[in-house]
Amino acid sequence: MAVTPDGARVYVANNVDGTVSVIDTATDTVVGRPLSVGAGPDGVAVAPGGTRVYVANRDSGSVSVIAIEVPPTITGSVPAGVVGQGYSHTVTVTGFPTPAVSVTAGTPPPGLTVTPAGTLSGTPAAAGEYSFTLTADNGVAPAASLPVTVPITGPGCRGSRCIFGS
Repeated sequence: MAVTPDGARVYVANNVDGTVSVIDTATDTVVGRPLSVGAGPDGVAVAPGGTRVYVANRDSGSVSVIAIEVPPTITGSVPAGVVGQGYSHTVTVTGFPTPAVSVTAGTPPPGLTVTPAGTLSGTPAAAGEYSFTLTADNGVAPAASLPVTVPITGPGCRGSRCIFGS
């Protein structure tokens, strides 16, 4: 077991399953899923600068190096969609542990949902311009937000031009 220099996180070796758990000391909760390392993790040390964790893997005779948490980022532009046509677009999300993306303000277009990986997908059900905020959070402050506006046009429309009838 090892503690980061700022005391915010504790890294605990899980010898039986070859992982290391990360514990947030402010909430006394495990952050994310355990991190896979070599077989039989035994010793854990945090670098003096607090940027890396070193794990001695006794059974595999190796050392694993873990990059310590990185705050999340979320970037990208979201393209327009068309009512009744399948839609899928993924924004770029980085950070460690892996951030989860959620809608924190506004509402995506009807028929579209957002996954924790940052994919907006589904089949748009109504035309309009929809504004909402995607937020990436991994427990490492600060969370990152991306304001998004998705124009959804009706079938037979291209940009602002629509063709009606035959």
